[in-house]
Amino acid sequence: MKLLTNILLACCLAAAMPLHADGRDSVPVLERVDEYSTLRAGFHHLPYANPAMQWRRHARSLTEVEAGADLHRESRPAVMQQGDGHRLATVDVQSFANRPEGSLWGEAGYRNGTYTNLKWNETSDYDLLHPYVMGDSVGGDLRTEQYRFQGGYAGRAGRIVWGAEAAYRATLAYRQVDPRPHNIAARLQASLGTAWDGWTRYRPGLSVRASKYKQENNIKFYNEQGSPALYHFTGLGMDYYRFRGERKETYYKGYTLGASLDLLPRGGSGWSASLAWERFSFEKIISSLNELPMAGVVEHTWQAEAGYTRHRDNRSWGMRADAALLHRAGTENLFGTPANNIYPLIASARQYARREVASSLTGYYEREARGGWAWAVHPRLSFHRQTETYASPSRHLQSDHAGAHLTLQGSKRWHRILLTARAAGGWSASLHPVLALEAGAQGAGLEALHNNFATLSASRGDAGASLRADFALRPRCSLYLAARYAYARYTDGNHAHQLTAQVGVAF
Repeated sequence: MKLLTNILLACCLAAAMPLHADGRDSVPVLERVDEYSTLRAGFHHLPYANPAMQWRRHARSLTEVEAGADLHRESRPAVMQQGDGHRLATVDVQSFANRPEGSLWGEAGYRNGTYTNLKWNETSDYDLLHPYVMGDSVGGDLRTEQYRFQGGYAGRAGRIVWGAEAAYRATLAYRQVDPRPHNIAARLQASLGTAWDGWTRYRPGLSVRASKYKQENNIKFYNEQGSPALYHFTGLGMDYYRFRGERKETYYKGYTLGASLDLLPRGGSGWSASLAWERFSFEKIISSLNELPMAGVVEHTWQAEAGYTRHRDNRSWGMRADAALLHRAGTENLFGTPANNIYPLIASARQYARREVASSLTGYYEREARGGWAWAVHPRLSFHRQTETYASPSRHLQSDHAGAHLTLQGSKRWHRILLTARAAGGWSASLHPVLALEAGAQGAGLEALHNNFATLSASRGDAGASLRADFALRPRCSLYLAARYAYARYTDGNHAHQLTAQVGVAF
């Protein structure tokens, strides 16, 4: 494993180093790090999913290579299927570079560690595949390794800017005691974008994207005294009763298609807007039953973002409104009496539905003061509604949250040292949660359903702080240390702690 990590790190370094080989970035590294850490640099989100909009996104190039640890612990699992915490070792590389012919960017990462105390779920990527996961009443810790790579290029031909980006993520998850899942998941994504650079103040753009997903989810038992029942869950505590028990080999295959319309100001000041749509679908297939397609999902997501930013001299401010709508529909297939272990498909029923509506209003004000000091304030108001329904038997869940958050940032730059600190806090209030089940409701997944609804029903307070210190070893290279702590407490008594720490170099 150490050898694999070293090979990954060496490959990332080899890929990143040539980005600065031409020596075009003569600006001291601390100035470049300070520029990338401003709130203004990360204020827009949705438009940059279009790779053409990455053209000259940053005025200066920067590469960071870091290793660290990520520790998270909850007193009670907020989502039982995802466990009560994790312990991860991390290696990450991120780079952005401007060349005369175009802009290049890339990321790579590796995670190795343990997710603790998962229950009623033995499938990886729960957020992506719920509710159609496989689980049992025992669960336990789950070892995981994850690799991710992402890179893109944006160039210009006359007044047309074009861009392309590709990303790949692979996950291996396993446990060495019963029940013993062995999951291999992979997702390949690609996007293409174009933009018109012929206007004086604004750059409009268009992008399309696609991805392919696959996971093999198999479970084994070695205990000769017996094994717990396996369940194929279908939503809101329900499972597919007919396939309980020995159906331990499954896989998922999914596809994504998406598009966006985008608008960004050319000089960093002005109006911005983006409208994006994405369709994600997947099938859950029980391979031990001659590739039986048990269930499928079709999910549509619409996102919109509009804002205004202003940058002048040593001051910058902005406002942004965001909205998102998600609709996920799950269909269960019904089968007749098998012949030669082949189950004939006789009907399909749309049983599960999930809807989410989210909106937020965000602003920031940033100012660079004298003597190398800079400070910023970043308020945010948000609303989120989640609704889940199951058709038969009739079950319904609804949760609304309204929140307010505030982030403060300050930095101080000396000749060879840069310190950047952040403090954040917020409150998310639960509004009229509802869980309606049929009389005498039963099901193996009810324990997880009630646990997760307790989290959705509770209000939540958050607080956190981070500190990063950069030390210039040479004008173009720095060593940095970074740490972040976050705390959350729910009104039902649950609380969570997260601590991350990194050491890295920037050049």
